Order: sequence, then C-alpha cells, then structure tokens
Amino acid sequence: MCIRDRIMGSIKGVLSNIKPKELAKMKVTPGSIAEQFWKKMFKLLYNEDETKFNWSKFKKYTLEKDNGQEFQKRIVSFDVERLTEEQSQIINFLKTDTKVQEWASRDPQGELALDVFEWIDYIPSASSQYEEYRASEREFQKIKKDAEDRYAKLEVADYDTKILESLRNFSEKLFNFSDQCKKLVISGTFQGSHSGSGIDHNRINGLISEINNLNYMKLGS
Repeated sequence: MCIRDRIMGSIKGVLSNIKPKELAKMKVTPGSIAEQFWKKMFKLLYNEDETKFNWSKFKKYTLEKDNGQEFQKRIVSFDVERLTEEQSQIINFLKTDTKVQEWASRDPQGELALDVFEWIDYIPSASSQYEEYRASEREFQKIKKDAEDRYAKLEVADYDTKILESLRNFSEKLFNFSDQCKKLVISGTFQGSHSGSGIDHNRINGLISEINNLNYMKLGS
C-alpha cells in the first residue's frame, strides 16, 4: 500500500466517527469560542475570509444538507500533503490555544467537535509522513543518479582501456611490419636479379594490405 492510500485510509477512519448532524446541534453565538472554532474551520476547508462566515448558512448547507456530505467531502479532499503556511497556523492555533482546548474538553458544546479535533490532530502527522516520503524519494533518486554516473564512468574507462590495448597492438604490428620490410629489402639486395630487383614485392604488398586493415580497425574502435 502506498503512503497516500495509507493516509487516506486513516483519514476515512477518523471521518467515520464525525457526525455532521450532531455538529449541527451546536449552539454557536457571535463572539463565542464555538464561533471562533467554526470560523477557523471555514477558513481551513473553504479558504474563505473568516468575516464571510455565517453559522446559519454553514450549518444548513455544510452540516445538515444531504446528511453532511459537503462537510465530509471537504474533510476527505483536504490536501494534507502540502500545507500552506496559513493552514499550518490555523491548525496550530486550534491545537494549542488554551481557550479552544478547554472548550473542546470541558464544554458539552465543544465535546461535540472532539472527532473533528482528532482529524485536526492527525493533519500535521500526515503532512510529516508525506515530507519524510518525499525526502526518502529524493535521496533514492540521488543515490540512483550517482550509481548511474559511476557505471557510465566505468564503461568509459573500460572503453578507453580497450582503445589503448588496440593502439598498443597496432603499434607492435606496425613495428613488426617495418622490421619485416627492412629484412626483405636487405634480403633482396643479396639475392641478385632472380626477381628483377631481388625484392619480394608480393610479400611487401601483403604486409601493406595488413597494415591498412590495422588502420581500419583502429579507426573503427
């Protein structure tokens, strides 16, 4: 199972405990902690200015309509993989603000949102898992590239070694060819006029053909 599937599975597990209709029963009054909580949730889920929040409309269209499917959809589709700085600030506020936490743990109204707070608590953990995964992936790609570069250098080194060996063999054969030519010329000088100049032209032509082949092999390598 990939990390995305695992995290989505965990989010859906948390989501299964959230009851939008129960949340809709919450008494939210202007200036209350409850209103502050839902304003932050409104900003987090809709990325809308908090001043546009209206509890009556939010309750009707997000929590009550179609059994709260809109709210559930927003929770599931929330991108925990890459949090913006503003999202992180909102989540941190909801997790650490003393008044909000006291309201959630001691006020019956706040207790209705405990499962939402469980989701909020999970977001930083999920985001960290994604970041660790991305860091591991970057490290893997770096190691893979280094290995490929090293392999390429080894191939070049092996290729260069083969060229050097070919050149060495070519030089040796060239030296041998020159030596044989000298011997044939010397030999022909003392043979007299049995074959014209006394030099074995067929042998020399054969050696020239051989050296031409060596040149071709050298260029081909």
